[in-house]
Order: sequence, then structure tokens, then C-alpha cells
Amino acid sequence: MARAIFYFQTIYPNRADDFFKSQQTTLCKWVEADPADAGEIERSRKIASTEQGNENPFVLDKTLPQRTYCN
Repeated sequence: MARAIFYFQTIYPNRADDFFKSQQTTLCKWVEADPADAGEIERSRKIASTEQGNENPFVLDKTLPQRTYCN
């Protein structure tokens, strides 16, 4: 869930600012405690094969949350 919210915040930065800011610390703890596993990576790839056409970079790069929102 945390990686999906990071992705949403990146793509739509002004849509849920208050929610994101209020949850940011918790989301960072979640993503650190529960790294993406093979199943989540596969799910991201399946979503990318639909009309969305792209994978969630927060799933593919475990350092991205720390470099963007969790520093």
C-alpha cells in the first residue's frame, strides 16, 4: 500500500497533500519494514502490461522511497 501511495503522490502531487503529509511517517515505516517481494514486483509488471503502460518505480527500486519521501 505504501508504495502505491508514494506513486500516487508523485504523479498527482496536489490531489491528496493533507492525507499524504499526515501519513508520511507511517508509510515510510511500512516500506522499510516490508520491502517489495517477488509477488509485488510481478503485480507491478502485470499492471504495466495493461493500458496503464508503466510499472510503479517505488516497487522496482527499493531506494526510491528513502531518496524521495523518507529522508
